Amino acid sequence: QCGLGRGERGWFAGVAVLGLSLSLSPRELPSPSLSPSLPLLLSLSLLQALRANQDLVPAGAWDCEKSLRKVLEEIPKGSFDRPQAAAQVVPSLEGQTLLNVNHLKCASDIDNLPLSPSPSTAPAGGMISVDYTVADRRHSIHDSVTVEISSGQVLFKVLEKARAMYPVRFRFEYAMTFWGESITGIRGIASNRTAHTYWQFLSGSQPIPRGVGSYIPSDGEHITANYTTW
Repeated sequence: QCGLGRGERGWFAGVAVLGLSLSLSPRELPSPSLSPSLPLLLSLSLLQALRANQDLVPAGAWDCEKSLRKVLEEIPKGSFDRPQAAAQVVPSLEGQTLLNVNHLKCASDIDNLPLSPSPSTAPAGGMISVDYTVADRRHSIHDSVTVEISSGQVLFKVLEKARAMYPVRFRFEYAMTFWGESITGIRGIASNRTAHTYWQFLSGSQPIPRGVGSYIPSDGEHITANYTTW
């Protein structure tokens, strides 16, 4: 069984194989604000762990092909464009783990992965409109703005445009990580690891699947930066 989700105390990742389990408590995991692609990173790590122990996994308990199809669906979306992400996904596509990475011969591989075309949000060179909201119930903050960016630009550009329009209401701080830009504070309200608070980015009511430096919004999309707990 392979699980990844949010429990009552925060992020949880676990691998259970024939009664043996590996689990990480919320205090042992990095804050989502510092690891914007944490669910993706853990999913790939769990995939490698299951592959390394697949001879111990009961028949029917894990669908490897389904896991790989999900990974392949994410490739055209740019989920693994950054080197850190690519380093995690390549071994899984080879049917290996990071323990075997020095034996891989990628240059000799046949290009036979069934990739779908990259999605487009608007005609090349066109402009799109994105609604952006900053919400924090603790400090009674709820500000919205509509910005225009070029099609194909990442969410981080939306934040920059909003800040340029309203420097006080939409100011933000960020840190550069291996996975790209990570928002550490908005309007002077910083993420706090001790208090388990961070700025979560939502598309509609759903968390975005990638960080602000990788996620590409679509025309008319409503993005919310919500100050919450993990």
